[in-house]
Amino acid sequence: MKRIVKTTGDNSRTLYIEELDECYHSHHGALQEAEHVFIKNGLEKLDKKEINILEMGFGTGLNVLVKIELPEIDLVYYDCFGARVQPDLWEKPLFELVKTKMKKGGLLTTYSSKGSVRRALQELGFEVQKLEGPKGKREMLNAVLL
Repeated sequence: MKRIVKTTGDNSRTLYIEELDECYHSHHGALQEAEHVFIKNGLEKLDKKEINILEMGFGTGLNVLVKIELPEIDLVYYDCFGARVQPDLWEKPLFELVKTKMKKGGLLTTYSSKGSVRRALQELGFEVQKLEGPKGKREMLNAVLL
C-alpha cells in the first residue's frame, strides 16, 4: 500500500494510506495526539522508575520512542487504526489477550472512546475512565486492570 506524507494541524507529519482512507495519526496534530493520549494520559499516570510498554497498532513508532521492553506489561498504548479499517483489533478476544500480558494495576490508554470498547474492557475486569480527548477528539479512554 502506498503511503503519502501529510502535514497535520500542529505541523508534525503523519502517513496517509489512500487505499484505506486512513492516517496513522490525527490530522489535527500527530505530535499533540501522541503527547495527549500516550504520554500525558499514559506514561505520566504511572509513578514507576521502570515501565514495560506494549504498543498495539505499531504505526510509525512515534509513541514507542519512550521505552521498548516487554516482560509483564505496565502500560499499553492501544493505537490501532480505527474499527472501520481494523475491526478485529477492537474486539473482546484481542483485549483479553492483551490483559493476559499486563500486570495488575497496569494501564491501557487509547484514543478510542467507543462504547463497545469500553464495555469489553469493563467485562474483562478493567476500571475504565473517559477522559478529555486530544484536539479534534471529544473523548478517549484509560483502563486500569483490577
